[in-house]
Amino acid sequence: MSKTQEIKGKPTLSGILVDGTIFEQIHNPNWDCNEFVMKKPDGTIETAYRIKDNSNLDKFIPLNKEAISHGIVVLPDGAGISMDPTDLFSKISSFLRKYVDMDENGIGISASYVMMTYLYDKFEKVPYLRFFGLPGTGKSRALLVLRSICYHSMNLGASQTAANLYRSLSTIRTGTLFLDEANFLDTSRTNEFTKLLNDGYSRDGVVYRCDPKTLVSKPYRVFSPKVLANHIEFDDPALESRMLSIELKHTKRGDIPLSIPDLIWSKDAMELRNLLTRYRLDNYHSLDLNRKYSELTLFDHRTQEIILPLLQAQSIAKVPAYFLDYLHQAKMKRHERRIFDEDAIIAEILISLIAEGKSSIALSTVQSMAQEKAQIEIPYKRLGYQIRLFGANPTRVTKGYVYNLQSVDLTYLKNQYELQENID
Repeated sequence: MSKTQEIKGKPTLSGILVDGTIFEQIHNPNWDCNEFVMKKPDGTIETAYRIKDNSNLDKFIPLNKEAISHGIVVLPDGAGISMDPTDLFSKISSFLRKYVDMDENGIGISASYVMMTYLYDKFEKVPYLRFFGLPGTGKSRALLVLRSICYHSMNLGASQTAANLYRSLSTIRTGTLFLDEANFLDTSRTNEFTKLLNDGYSRDGVVYRCDPKTLVSKPYRVFSPKVLANHIEFDDPALESRMLSIELKHTKRGDIPLSIPDLIWSKDAMELRNLLTRYRLDNYHSLDLNRKYSELTLFDHRTQEIILPLLQAQSIAKVPAYFLDYLHQAKMKRHERRIFDEDAIIAEILISLIAEGKSSIALSTVQSMAQEKAQIEIPYKRLGYQIRLFGANPTRVTKGYVYNLQSVDLTYLKNQYELQENID
């Protein structure tokens, strides 16, 4: 076969053929060689430099980008042996303990997240993993360790711009995005990074950006797992709710290596990437996406939504103790944080007014109560908008408007803001 023939085809990192064959690009760093490993419908594992889909004549070749040879996008160099999910989870957990000082809840959540990244494109929505803590607590180290074993890890460093994020996602198209020092000064709903992270949580997430040269709006698919490190919370409550946050503290362990410059190409990391790639090949078509967990009914809908992919990706029959412990602690922290959120403050005020038997209320009353309760002044326009979102319809009276509290969805408020204890 000539060189001209060899390079013909659609460059891609992974794919699934019509007959069910699933393939992944592998990269040998010693030879700077790229090819595919595939699992056919009959279960056989093969490698090839080019793949042809006989059903529609599509041809695929490996993505030969500089980012791959330089380790900016991390790939396996083969497919390992088939391994039971429990044994694979234990092997990942041991790897994490060796290099990062986290409590066992953090180890369990992180190991589960790694496994989920290899099957993320099976889910409608996926959460983000965020390492949180003061400077010097090992956040960047945690990102490096996870980047060495997550699915198609893409490192954008600590000086990323929104344009870089969109270009990287557009080029690679599939994988786990790593963002260090994600301390965006503006994390409100209108910020470019916030929009990308909010939309990238869902399979149908698309962000439109205008090409400055052509002035044509271009869609960018931004759905992918994302691992972040920062030391500030996001201003947007919706974005915060998409995070699985692991707090790191200054380590007292003396057995953790101070420097691990070649971790990505180390034998242990490569072995895990190969095993996880085989895990994807073996389980992609058989994953049970209808599995439910009764233990999760204790938590709100968003919590269930972000946890389910991690559980289903491991085919776990029962929610492990480390998950439940983490979720209970996260619920307590969320409740503490919500005393500073405008929508939560307004919700609690409405709930208390309804409990007192009030059927309608003026904006001035709610504004005064917010000032007294949380020492914040919420503008009338924003206050009215939020109250309408909660279902209170305005009625014009002689001196302005009052809002009908009888139309408020009380059950929604109680569940959404976990304020059941405030209602008798």
